[in-house]
Amino acid sequence: MSVGEHVRQIREDAGISLRALADHAGVSSTFLSDFETGKRECRPHTLAKIAKGLNTLGVAVTLDELKAIRARTKLERLRTEVKQLERKIS
Repeated sequence: MSVGEHVRQIREDAGISLRALADHAGVSSTFLSDFETGKRECRPHTLAKIAKGLNTLGVAVTLDELKAIRARTKLERLRTEVKQLERKIS
């Protein structure tokens, strides 16, 4: 699961609309939607804005938590790519 998908799950579990989070995070709802669905990546400063937006809406999440999710997602993706390359080689 990508960090955007995690943000979406957190947002939906808290009953927060996409538009409300986008407004509180200072990003467009189009960007947030694309990020949550994996169509766009976001930079660390934008990820910080999203974490702050969640916090102002009463959801306790830190930037470090979102960064850790992003790191795990990248690691999982790399592991998958390595497995695919190993299959091609053998």
